[in-house]
Amino acid sequence: MSTIDPVTFSVVWGGLLSAAAEMGSTLLRTAYSMTVREGSDFSTGVFDAEGNMIAQGDYSPGHLGSMAYTVRNMLSWYPEGALKPGDAVICNDPTIGSGHLPDIFMVTPVFHGERLIGYAVNIAHHIDVGGSAPGSEEVVGVSETCQEG
Repeated sequence: MSTIDPVTFSVVWGGLLSAAAEMGSTLLRTAYSMTVREGSDFSTGVFDAEGNMIAQGDYSPGHLGSMAYTVRNMLSWYPEGALKPGDAVICNDPTIGSGHLPDIFMVTPVFHGERLIGYAVNIAHHIDVGGSAPGSEEVVGVSETCQEG
């Protein structure tokens, strides 16, 4: 078992938290979704190569509990080595863990050379992804998930 001294740990930990926060700042500045830009309805996270959350941005509390669970489920569909640089896995399936259809996850593998070292993840609420009513949030008369969006 290896150990790390407290100073190094603090520096690395601060860097990971900063990376997650910067991911959120970039998403906030570049998003087309008004719910992201104006309502900050999104979250960001940094995960290790096994899919464990190691840092998360301080954004929407509604996503904080689901992100680790959903990313694990999403990655279970991809065997080790299946994802390559430039790939992204996108999902809005509530049965996998996304809160509802307008919440869309994007998981991007991060490599150091040829070696997978982790994942950059964001979840963002989009205003309209289809469905039985504008805004993708109709509940009256909806009997199936696909009717939401």
